[in-house]
Amino acid sequence: MTYFSDDELKCPCCGECRMSPDFMASLNALREDYGEAIMVNSAYRCLDHNVRVGGVAGSYHLLGRAVDLSAPTVKMRMKFMELAKAHGLFGVGLGSNFIHLDNRTKPTFWVYR
Repeated sequence: MTYFSDDELKCPCCGECRMSPDFMASLNALREDYGEAIMVNSAYRCLDHNVRVGGVAGSYHLLGRAVDLSAPTVKMRMKFMELAKAHGLFGVGLGSNFIHLDNRTKPTFWVYR
């Protein structure tokens, strides 16, 4: 089952959508287990857009291996963290109202300020 459209995953400045198939399999499995719609804030980014939004060099967004999901409550962020680990999404960044997930191989956690 595919829960996400190219339209919500594409780069907002150039329209390209180059999401990794392996990453999308994990993200769709996470969504299946979550059981409710998930809003994507950011997914694939071209280099220009990544610079414009202050993304780091080498961002997993550039590789189509990351998403930022809307998660306005602590309960949502905690559930996404639990599901991310279960589906091999080991890069987790917490913001005040979103969560970043990527499929790096080494568990890595950070908080946005």
